[in-house]
This record gives sequence, structure tokens and C-alpha cells, in this order.
Amino acid sequence: MAGPFTEGLEFDAILDTGFTGFLSIPLVQAIRLGLVLHGTTKVTLADGSQAYKLTARGKIVVGGESKIGVAILENKGTDLLLGMSFLRQFGRTLLVSQAGVSLMTGQELKRALQQKPDSA
Repeated sequence: MAGPFTEGLEFDAILDTGFTGFLSIPLVQAIRLGLVLHGTTKVTLADGSQAYKLTARGKIVVGGESKIGVAILENKGTDLLLGMSFLRQFGRTLLVSQAGVSLMTGQELKRALQQKPDSA
């Protein structure tokens, strides 16, 4: 992930399918990246309550592909969360099966669905 004034840093993140946004990042990490405030937004939390949050624009790079999106700045918490907007912007699909969980491109998903299951 990178801001406008930094080369960027590598982070581990959690893919949160209940989060509709692009990225949620702790304020401390956003400052390290030099993210510039973009505004505020009203969010609805998992418990149904609503809160106003600061936002910034940030760039995420995955596999050599980069996208810019709105990051919600969290003053509490330590985890970076990727949301459904992240999946849409990067054209990724989350595939959950008995074999495991995979994050796939549209092309990879198409190939996987075309494969015939092993005969037992």
C-alpha cells in the first residue's frame, strides 16, 4: 500500500466480506504511509450503529496491478481490512469450497469451473 508521498509498505490484511468499502486502515498506519485526508463518511457498523469516519485515498498493489480507492481511517484497532469494493476493483472472486478458500481472478475462476472433477 502506498500514499502520494511514499514508496509504500507491505501489509498483511484481512478480507472482510461484511465490509462494503475498499480498505479500512488504522490511523497510525495511514500516517506512516503519508495518506492525505480526503473527507469523512458515515458508516454503518456490524451492530447496526452508525459513526462518522475520516477517509483518505490510498493505492493498493496486488500482483503488479495497482488500484486507488477510499480508505477508512480507524482510530482503534490494528488490522487492515479489505472489503468488497477491493474485490470488485481488482476483479477478484472469493471462492470457498471443501478444498479451501481461494482469491481468484475472473479468468482463474472460469478455468476452475471448466475443469472436470476427479473421478473416484
